Amino acid sequence: MYEHLKQSTLAATTALLREKGYKHDVEVDDMGLYIMGHKEKYYQPKEVHIVSVIRFEGASDPGDMSAIYMVELADGSKGQLIDAYGVYASKKVGEFLKQCEFDYDASTHGLK
Repeated sequence: MYEHLKQSTLAATTALLREKGYKHDVEVDDMGLYIMGHKEKYYQPKEVHIVSVIRFEGASDPGDMSAIYMVELADGSKGQLIDAYGVYASKKVGEFLKQCEFDYDASTHGLK
């Protein structure tokens, strides 16, 4: 859906996605996914829908490889989950995402 944005910078893409309604930064910890600054509410995988993912590849540094996951939550909130991918990806985030519903073929992103 937003794959064309991978030619842009990570910062420019996150700003554009905020304009498109994906305004919350979200994270994953041992309790589930949460909106940053609001740890009082956790979402479990069945409450998280992955709309799309955009991957960024570092031209010269593999440490620059990252992905933005556009998420829609059961309560209607929309957000962005940013993680590294490849050898630097968070195992915790990866395990959580494997349990979520995707709008696209997640196997091409190494998740299913």
